[in-house]
Amino acid sequence: MCGENIGDGNNLRWFLGPRINTHASEPDLDQAVTGSAQSVPPTFLRRVLQLLDSVKSAAEQKMATFVKIASKGELPGLDEAKEFTYGEKTICVANVEGTITAMDNVCLHRGGPMGQGLVEDGKIVCPWHGWQYDPKSGAAVHNAAARLKVYPIKVEGEDVLVELGD
Repeated sequence: MCGENIGDGNNLRWFLGPRINTHASEPDLDQAVTGSAQSVPPTFLRRVLQLLDSVKSAAEQKMATFVKIASKGELPGLDEAKEFTYGEKTICVANVEGTITAMDNVCLHRGGPMGQGLVEDGKIVCPWHGWQYDPKSGAAVHNAAARLKVYPIKVEGEDVLVELGD
């Protein structure tokens, strides 16, 4: 509905639904939308604020949250990779030149377990057939269009947290 002309208020009326309080002394929705009213009715403003709250609430629910996948002591050593599971998802966590990264654990070539691979020249190498991936972008070295999903990762205190998203 963004950018649409609301015209006589029918689109807005559909979007906002029935008014909360319809007192004869208050201007109607059409007057509020077209600007012919002296002021915007309080019930109209309350309805708009309720809608904004529900949109904000829905957006907050869609936002991914960080989940704990390991303890700091379980992280892989320098230039090593390791598998961690959260629910049904397995993540490859690697320590690449001292930077902790997280990506999908399944190689795009033949499904090899990336977390069982090694780190070589700053790339994570699949143990099955040697496909290499950039740990920051997830791009395969030989074809940048082939990418593994990369996840934000952080260490808070002793907890290792990954933002898995949708």
